Amino acid sequence: MVVAADTNMVPLKLLEGHNRLIPYKLDITSEKDIVSLRRELESRGLMAWGIVNNAGISAFFPVSEKDRHSLEEIFAVNTFGPVNMVRVFLPHLIKTQGRVIQLSSESIRLPAPFHPYAASKIAMEALGVSMRNELALLGIRLIMVRPGAINTPMLNDLYDMKNHIGKSVYADALRLFAEKAPKQIRRTTEAGEVAGLVIKALSARMPKGYYHINNSFKLRLAQFLPHRLRDRLMQAMLRKPV
Repeated sequence: MVVAADTNMVPLKLLEGHNRLIPYKLDITSEKDIVSLRRELESRGLMAWGIVNNAGISAFFPVSEKDRHSLEEIFAVNTFGPVNMVRVFLPHLIKTQGRVIQLSSESIRLPAPFHPYAASKIAMEALGVSMRNELALLGIRLIMVRPGAINTPMLNDLYDMKNHIGKSVYADALRLFAEKAPKQIRRTTEAGEVAGLVIKALSARMPKGYYHINNSFKLRLAQFLPHRLRDRLMQAMLRKPV
């Protein structure tokens, strides 16, 4: 039995009628919601074996300028949401000797200005490593999946960024970022391909700690550059030629 959870019931209604699938409205920032889901499963005589923490939100804005709420919202979903899921379902995972799959991002290799999404995923992975070693003591596996760009509506914010710059002390740099950043995406992968990799991680007898798909060679290389050089290259991209 699979539970498909989302904050939006519209796409979930398309899944109704499948015998082995339960659509459920869920906000992973709400412990009350997650506890309700756990109780719903228990009322059906079910226990969670695999948890796929796939929920994520993205936004583009200057971290040093934007209001506190905007940043906290991203971390609430991307960073603390997966922890909430594991904490509430830990009793199930202990009994089922289950697995947790964390959907991360290759953007953690080079956090970009105006994009706190990468920072939220770095924090998510760091907490995930802590949980992985804790859960291993209980016979539970935690696995990271690091995809590159995925062809989902989340990319729309990047492609449409130039139309939502507004008033900012970074306006000129934001325009350059909005122009140049989309060109760095050489290839996108389909959500179904990532889902296939998740299924592989769930079903493998001896799963790897990390799975990758559609990762950029340029980003893999950039992570090994000295921080000073990385910063200079990034700042050069965001400054108009003299």
